[in-house]
Amino acid sequence: SYGYADLERRTPVTPATRWEIGSISKSFTAIALMQLKEEGRFDPRRPVRSYLPWFTPVSRWRPLTGHDLLTHTSGLPRDRDDIPSSPAQGYLARERTLGSAPGTKWVYSNIGFQVMGQLLESLTRKPYSEAIRQRILEPLGMTATEAGFTHATRLNLAHGYRPLYDDRPSRSSDPLVPAEWVEYGSGDGSIVANPADLGAYLIMLLNHGKGPSGEILSSDGYATLMTPYAKTSRGSDVAYGYGMFVGKLGAYDAF
Repeated sequence: SYGYADLERRTPVTPATRWEIGSISKSFTAIALMQLKEEGRFDPRRPVRSYLPWFTPVSRWRPLTGHDLLTHTSGLPRDRDDIPSSPAQGYLARERTLGSAPGTKWVYSNIGFQVMGQLLESLTRKPYSEAIRQRILEPLGMTATEAGFTHATRLNLAHGYRPLYDDRPSRSSDPLVPAEWVEYGSGDGSIVANPADLGAYLIMLLNHGKGPSGEILSSDGYATLMTPYAKTSRGSDVAYGYGMFVGKLGAYDAF
């Protein structure tokens, strides 16, 4: 526990402080989809449009698969600057032209995981937040975690800050100002959690998919999640699996 959850009020950070966990959310999306794979309801090697018929980005190559999106090798861009990050970004990916052939180049794409979140909703027929709660949060006892944040969430969340100047590279000496607030519920980054809950999540990953009350993922599902499919821009020792980086920490596998 270090620093302040609210600089203006000097509210200290505690183990119960909740945070927006950003792109760690992508691993939750991937795990839920691996569960559906084990149930025979999702095949990452099938074209996404076989599940979401509207998903038809402009391409002179083969159709995009779930594997392409889960590994950031789809050729889709990171984000769109002309619309806010939302389910609309995923839907409007159908208007994008792919920048590279699927499976050939690793380019981090939030849009791809927004689409995968919508695919999860379509297959489970539940809102993203509900699907994640039932499939991951409840089995792991992550009672302080939500897979989507609304205005009400903001009341007991650490405040976000950003550098004052957005027209230049930021420096540690730059003043900070409160970050903009948005409600959010897509599969690329909509989870809020506290350190204790993330500890439970980490223990499950270290135990190869086993939670306190049973398997979250089978050994095969865990292996599919953690396979180093794509080389990344983070160096030769860091690859990407499904929703998370995979690499080495000394002599040990790390993620």
